[in-house]
Amino acid sequence: MNKLTRSLIVIFLLLSALFTFLVNQNAPKDSIYVRHHLPADELAKLNVDKWATWKKEPSTFLWQFPESETIYVTKGEVYVTPDGSTDSVLIQQGDFATFAPGLRCVWRVTQPFEKQVILADTPFTNMYWRVVFKAKAALRYIQALF
Repeated sequence: MNKLTRSLIVIFLLLSALFTFLVNQNAPKDSIYVRHHLPADELAKLNVDKWATWKKEPSTFLWQFPESETIYVTKGEVYVTPDGSTDSVLIQQGDFATFAPGLRCVWRVTQPFEKQVILADTPFTNMYWRVVFKAKAALRYIQALF
């Protein structure tokens, strides 16, 4: 085996080890994705009207998502502040949001709130979230170096 082949094998093994390490880390704690005002046909395809309903009166509370959660807000609004952040995410009527598994945050419900909710904790979704968020964290780290 020549030197180039050995070097490529070592690089491949190191990258494989890094990928495995990142995937097996705890899920990131600061990720919320929001889409505003999904078209009715998209909501129908997702069967949102068949999802569980959750209601909450105005209040403030700490929450940690044990698994990936997707919601569609049918009433009200909430400010969600990820743990360790000073920036809140406003989620309101008509919004479609997904929360990463493991996300720890403060919910500040400012008016009566109602959401349709579905939980999705599968090995694939967990691996997806971990890879996406770890890649984003690595990108932020690299950008901070320059």
